[in-house]
Amino acid sequence: MSKRRTERLLSIVVLLLSSRRYLTAEEIRAAVRGYPEEHEAFKRMFERDKEELRELGIPLETGLNNALDEEPGYRIKKQDYELPEIRLEADEAAVLGIASRVWQSAALAGAAAGALLKLKAAGAAGTSDDEDNRASGPGIEPRLTTQEPAFGPLWEAVRDRRPVTFAHQASGRSGTTKRELEPWGVVNWKGRWYVAGHDRTRNAPRVFRLSRITGPVKMAGPVGSVTVPPGADVRELVKDWDSPARDHTAVLGVRADAGFGLRRWAAEITSAGAGWDRVTVSFADVPWYADYLAWFGPDVMVLEPPDLREAVISRLKGVLALTRGGMGGAQPPTPGGSPGGRPPGQTQQPRMVTSAERLRRLLALVPYVVSRKVVGLSEAAAAFGMTERELIDDLNLAWCVELKAPEPYCPIDLSYEGGEITVSQAESIARPLRLAADEASALLVALRMLAEVPSGDSAVARLIAKIEAAAGASAAASSQVTIQIDSPNVRDLAAKITTALAAGKRLHLRYYVPSRDEATERDVDPMRLLVVEGRTYLEGWCRLAEGVRLFRLDRVIDLDVLDVPREVPEDAEGKDVDAGLFQASESDERVELELSSVARWVAEYYPCESVTELGEGRLRVVLRTPDTGWVRRLALRLGEDAQVVAPATLAAEVRESAAAALALYDLP
Repeated sequence: MSKRRTERLLSIVVLLLSSRRYLTAEEIRAAVRGYPEEHEAFKRMFERDKEELRELGIPLETGLNNALDEEPGYRIKKQDYELPEIRLEADEAAVLGIASRVWQSAALAGAAAGALLKLKAAGAAGTSDDEDNRASGPGIEPRLTTQEPAFGPLWEAVRDRRPVTFAHQASGRSGTTKRELEPWGVVNWKGRWYVAGHDRTRNAPRVFRLSRITGPVKMAGPVGSVTVPPGADVRELVKDWDSPARDHTAVLGVRADAGFGLRRWAAEITSAGAGWDRVTVSFADVPWYADYLAWFGPDVMVLEPPDLREAVISRLKGVLALTRGGMGGAQPPTPGGSPGGRPPGQTQQPRMVTSAERLRRLLALVPYVVSRKVVGLSEAAAAFGMTERELIDDLNLAWCVELKAPEPYCPIDLSYEGGEITVSQAESIARPLRLAADEASALLVALRMLAEVPSGDSAVARLIAKIEAAAGASAAASSQVTIQIDSPNVRDLAAKITTALAAGKRLHLRYYVPSRDEATERDVDPMRLLVVEGRTYLEGWCRLAEGVRLFRLDRVIDLDVLDVPREVPEDAEGKDVDAGLFQASESDERVELELSSVARWVAEYYPCESVTELGEGRLRVVLRTPDTGWVRRLALRLGEDAQVVAPATLAAEVRESAAAALALYDLP
């Protein structure tokens, strides 16, 4: 069914691109094979075909040939259909290749790849040799994942200016509330996706984290029914929501050799004697900051204010109050999915290609071959991510297009003998279709993300301008999806690193390790910058560890470029970021936690091997880690809202740390 429908849709496109006048529905029916004889059945099928073509971005126009016509007809103007020719310099082509690999979600990765193929077919110079582009591009590898099910429909709602409804679970609360939102934009902030807009339920601007949206996101109005207020800045909305004003002051006792995470932001540090320092800091919220201070265990105690002191004590007492029986009795776990969404051991079935996807592929494949005159079957199959058998099926489908047209049309004449594809005639679809909104947005969002990383390279800005010009109106939706790349001081560090990469110099770092609450000094030979989920990382050969390591730039305390040549061993391998930034090993410690509904965010924030619902909003999560120190600190932070189930030695360490911290306050 899908193959016949694809052939029918392709026939309509060829027919209407070849026609110099509007063709009525009956003329199209007579020319295109596959329509039923019965009038009502034809009418329903033709309406579905028109809708599908328009959803693909094909400019199907309706009109009359003259004033005497009684029935409107259809045509496709070539100037509206065809992607303009675009010429790229070598450095721009290299950046384009990087941008096309940014997205890790299937839909947007496909959209970016489709845009890249169209640009190649449109004559974008230098985009044919991907390996060369990888080698000549800047030392930056960005990646974005969109695992939240809400991302896709919210992307569409923002693009089409449509209101939505969804169920939302607020942080620290059980149960959900229904929200009706006029979305203004989607933002990636500190590695998390948010949607911002006008909340009709509260009649005010609101921000929602996508990972806390449960169930389906449903469209609640027609296309174009949402108006974004002039000057609305969704990035600032998310920033203000996530970073409230620090209008409270705390005085802390901090061990002299600990608390580096606090010292970095301290307003004042003085010695208190006996191996302790007096540290003054500002904070925004008592409950959140109490959780954070509990993370440090017996290395930090609160001197002032009293409410913060009591909140930390309450957290530590909560750790000791937990019993071996768990947090909520012995209710049986309900079936729960893993982060991948499939039960363990179940394999994912291959996804069927829809008629629309196949048509989109065909409308790029023919111009791709035309622009190269001769292309090998294996090369074309690799470029389009399919097998040679699938490619031959597509070619046969294009070759079989035959019309009983009311006027001359250009048939498609191609061959693939001897393992090479040649197209001798395909005037109607020799140029690729213009970039669809998703394709333009996927590339432009990725490029703007690259533009925020200082590289001293003007290629990104030049390429953005060229893509925007080629995409035309399709580029508009991309402005409503933004990525925040860390903070200004991190961008300054990134600029230093790109300078060192270009000059081939070694770096000296003073680096904060939160899991051990320590600052280390080390020399690093830089290899590249990684930008993953809005966080920037330095990947390099660490001379202290004698291996390849990742360093998150917002944890770099100091960085100097040394007047020493970098020397990365030839066998040093960079991390495969497509497989995930952090990959657990079977040799890592297996940790099992029970979480209350308040602590469900742990499953959102940390990569888990499995997640099981226990009822009443509680979860049981299993994760693997080479260093359990950060899990011990996490358990202190969560207090009575989390319990370490296994291993037993880690559970004992958590209790010992909580008891030692309470002893600072002269409490048992």
